[in-house]
Formats: sequence, structure tokens, C-alpha cells
Amino acid sequence: MRDGLVLCFLAALASVSAQTPAAPKPFKATAQLGVPYVIGAESIVIGTKQKMELASEREVTLDSAELSLLFPNRHENVFAKAGEKLLILRGSIRNHEKTSTARLTSTESIGLRLWQAYKGPGKFSFVGTFNPSTLEYISRQLKPGDSEKFVAVWRIPADLTDFHFGLMYDVPKKIAWYDLAPAMGRIRSTFATPDAIGATDSAKVAPGETFDLGPLEIRMGGVSEPETVAGMRRSGTGHRYVVNLTVTNRLLLPARWGWQYVTAELVAADGSVLKAYPDIIDLGTDRSWYGDINAGTSMTARFLFPSDTAKDPRALRLTLPDAGRTVEAAFNP
Repeated sequence: MRDGLVLCFLAALASVSAQTPAAPKPFKATAQLGVPYVIGAESIVIGTKQKMELASEREVTLDSAELSLLFPNRHENVFAKAGEKLLILRGSIRNHEKTSTARLTSTESIGLRLWQAYKGPGKFSFVGTFNPSTLEYISRQLKPGDSEKFVAVWRIPADLTDFHFGLMYDVPKKIAWYDLAPAMGRIRSTFATPDAIGATDSAKVAPGETFDLGPLEIRMGGVSEPETVAGMRRSGTGHRYVVNLTVTNRLLLPARWGWQYVTAELVAADGSVLKAYPDIIDLGTDRSWYGDINAGTSMTARFLFPSDTAKDPRALRLTLPDAGRTVEAAFNP
């Protein structure tokens, strides 16, 4: 009987042990900003263990790390979408070998590793590695001793707060582990969380405050109800509210803009919402807007909100489906 109790106790103990997860391995940084570190894997001859130079390693120096919702470049429009933020790493890569030439391209540069598995809803996605001078995809052959500066970009979950990252090349043998939290550059955006290391999918801004939305920077004018709108006089019973916005493309390539690509809503004091008429008038030409906004340029857009009854507009709500984010900008009282 006693032996049976001992066996039952041992079985129960084993069951508890099986259900208890192992404690995570404590993090220890092996690299620091501004200090070169060799990543990759040694190539050796089986048997003699003689090292071969096959460009399977490279020396990386990481200079800075930052978070953002936007990365202008000359290949694609890169902005963080719903549930995302961007991780931007800047540094240099050097071919420390003596005989081999190292190929350096956007996909053959560096890789990112996490110290602990992420279990949230967001995902990780590599965007590319760029030449910081040209903002084009990096492409170079590094002769022995040559080095090249880089900027590498990843989409990472908006709520990620563990910045224990490792840099690797090709295979995860030699990994440079960094604690980037103390040096991480903060998000500068309307959608940044109070600590500026996270991002929300919706935000509210005060009257007169310039805000960002995807690739765009927007400055809102007031709301009015003019007697005449686009050549049409206001009827005795109907109402037409007008809102003007100055919209700037913050990227280096044309950005989509048009009534098909944005949802504009007028929020009234009673909680009701008016949908914008499906058109955007370009105040520069007084005509309907068609096409994209060129890099670094602006246009002033007029939105029209028809209503059968009088309203007391309090805010403009803009949603950019391509970014999955919404901003509500209040009017001056």
C-alpha cells in the first residue's frame, strides 16, 4: 500500500513538472552599439578543421536603432499598417576576410533574431536593406577590407516591448545579441502610445493640430456651411458642410489620394455621422481630384457633407483603409 502511495505521489509530481514551463534563459548581451562583431558561420574543411574563406561571415557594426511608422525610400512606399510599427537599424557591414569577396544585397545583408518567442497578435516581416545615401536597395560586392553603410527595416508588432534582438547572417551560428531598449529611438507620430514605443490604430487630435495618416501629413482647416458650394446654392431645407484639408505626401514616391482611398466622416455633437460626398475638390483647380500626390508635394482638398437637417459639427474622422488607421480631428469650438 505504501509503495502504491509513493508511486502515485511520484506520478503527480511528474505531471506537475511536465505542466510547469521551464524558466526562460536570462538574457545576456554579447554586442553593443558602435562595436564591430562577427556574425555568420565559419566554413571549415571536414577532418582537418582548416578554416576556409567563403564569405560565410561578415563583420557588422550597429550604430543605432529606432521605431517609426514611416520609412521613405526610392523603391516602395513603406508605412506601418494596423497593428504594426517599423524597426529601423543603421550601421555598417565590413568584409573582414582576406581573400574572398562578400556579396551584399538587400536580401543578403543581415537577419534578425528574437531572444524570446513573441506570442502576441502581430507579425514580423522583413522590408529590405537600403543604402542610406541613395535610399535604394543596397547592392555591392565587398572586397577584402571593404565596408558599406546600411539601413535595414522590418515590420514588427505594434505592441512589442522586448528589444533583445540578435543580428545574424545566413545561419544562426555567430549571433550578435543586443539590448536595444536603452538606445531605441521613439516613434514620432499621432498614433504613438504615451511611452512612444507602441502604436495604436486610432487617435484623436486637438483643433489645429497637424497629424499623420499612413504616408500623408494633414493639416485641417475649419468647417463651414457656405451659401454656395461648387456653383450650387444651398436649398431651403438641405445643408452642405464643407471641410478643407491640406494634404502632403511624406514619401519619396507618389502616394495614393482620392475619395476612393479615404473614408471621410463628419461627427456631430449629437453623435450622428455624415458621410462625405464621393468626390474631392482640388482647391488649386476647383475641379475633382484625380491621380496621386507626388513625392514631397501638397494639395488642398475640399470635402462636402450633405445633410437633410442642421448639424453641429464637432470633428472630422478620416480612415485610410490602406493603412488600417483612423484619426479624429476636432474643430475649434
